[in-house]
Amino acid sequence: MIFSTTDIRKKISDRSCLIFLPAEAFDPLEYSIISEGLKREGIAIFITSDTGGLCIAENGSRVKPEIPLQNIKAANFTSMVLIGGPGVSKYFSNLLLIRALKDFNTQKKTIAAICAAPVILGSAGILTGRSAACHPKYRVELQKYNVVLREEEVVLDQNILTASAAHNAREFLRILISLINR
Repeated sequence: MIFSTTDIRKKISDRSCLIFLPAEAFDPLEYSIISEGLKREGIAIFITSDTGGLCIAENGSRVKPEIPLQNIKAANFTSMVLIGGPGVSKYFSNLLLIRALKDFNTQKKTIAAICAAPVILGSAGILTGRSAACHPKYRVELQKYNVVLREEEVVLDQNILTASAAHNAREFLRILISLINR
C-alpha cells in the first residue's frame, strides 16, 4: 500500500501530543509517566521549549526539545501537555506559549496541564469561568483568572484537563489518552 505525504501527516496529527517542558526545573516524574505512557499507546510525542539547548529537570536529567516554541502549529497536533515543576513559574506570562495555547483552544484541541502549569492556562484566558485543579501552592495565583478551583486532584472541563501534582500523573495520563483516542 502506498501512502501520500498528506496521509502520513494526517496519521501523525490524528494521534500526536506536543509536550511543553520548562527549560529548567521541570518535574521529571510527571514528564516520564506522561511521555512513556503516551508512547506505549502509540501516540507520537514531540517536545517543545524555548531553550536552544537541553531542558533540565529538577533531578538533573536532560531532555532535548525537538520543536522550538516559536515554531508550534496547533494544526499539526491532537493535543498539548504542559509539564509542571518549579521552573514552570517563569512561563506564567510567556507570550509565545500563551499564543500557542490560544491557538490549540480555538481549534478545540485537548490541552492538559499539571502541577503549577494550569496557571499558564489561566494567564492565557483559557480557564476563565471553567473548572480546574492545580498544585496547592499556586491556587491563589490561579484564582486571579476567575477560575473555578475544584477540590478534585484531576479535573476535566470540556477540552481542558488539569491535575494538581505528580502523584496524579497516572490518572491524568489515563484521561489524556482517552481524550486523544476519541
